[in-house]
Amino acid sequence: MYKRILSLIVTTALCLSLTACGMPKEKIAQAQEKYARLAEIHNQVGEAHKNVEDNSLDEELTALRSRASDMGAFNLAEMAEEEIDKLIQDIDSMINEYEGYLAQLSNIKGEEEDAVLTPIVITLMNGTDISFSDLRTMLERLGFQCRIKGDHFIYTRDDVEEIINIQPSGTQAKPYQVKQIRSIILQYRLGGDLI
Repeated sequence: MYKRILSLIVTTALCLSLTACGMPKEKIAQAQEKYARLAEIHNQVGEAHKNVEDNSLDEELTALRSRASDMGAFNLAEMAEEEIDKLIQDIDSMINEYEGYLAQLSNIKGEEEDAVLTPIVITLMNGTDISFSDLRTMLERLGFQCRIKGDHFIYTRDDVEEIINIQPSGTQAKPYQVKQIRSIILQYRLGGDLI
């Protein structure tokens, strides 16, 4: 569906560029640039929306997508300069709406990730029986960068002096390494609201 919308937007942008003949070039170029930005942020929101499970914004995004598609139906060559100015204002307004939805989707994604991360942190704080993949997920969510050398997963973070070096024990994390990581998280207060 998103590929269809993207092709519609690209086609529309081409139509705008081909049909705009009678207006001053600057005004036409401005309208085309705004529409290109609208298409760009539309695609960003579409990607962000695909990456969240929450569907509470579906209706609003569908309506906005429809309005964005309608923007491409205008023939700039047949419009007065005032009409193009109004069109540019409408496109700016839609860009602002999309930016707002992009921020909301980012917050939703963060909440969804935190919902997954919270049980991992609780497990880490209360014991040492934690899966290796969960431990890696938590370290990455806490901002650690990973490099892999053989079966060693080496985590660093600019504001943490210690280097974390972990290896799996089957599918589980090694208990002594979990204790070391717990100590680092507490020492540097890395868990924020989760701890």
